[in-house]
Amino acid sequence: MHLGSRKRPRVTATSSRNRAVPTLPTLTNTIGDDAARDDVYLQCLKGIQQNGCKVIKKVWVKLLEPKKQSTYPYTKGAQKRPPWWPAVKTVGYFGASGLMAGS
Repeated sequence: MHLGSRKRPRVTATSSRNRAVPTLPTLTNTIGDDAARDDVYLQCLKGIQQNGCKVIKKVWVKLLEPKKQSTYPYTKGAQKRPPWWPAVKTVGYFGASGLMAGS
């Protein structure tokens, strides 16, 4: 056996294995309880920063309308909004980069 061929003994982290994993309280919602579902989504989205919300929005829109940019362009405004977009005047149809804080 050569002098340099021995491996060093592995350092084990036994203390990290015995630590308790912190858990959060769980919520139980009934299927069909739209208000409770919306509240959960709202609380989750409020905890995400703007860049995270932007990524979620892009993926969500791509899932709903894969060809949205060519079929429903923002440049045409409300007249070219998708059928799933809210028709109320308070929700304008334009890119997320045009949203004001708190919108």
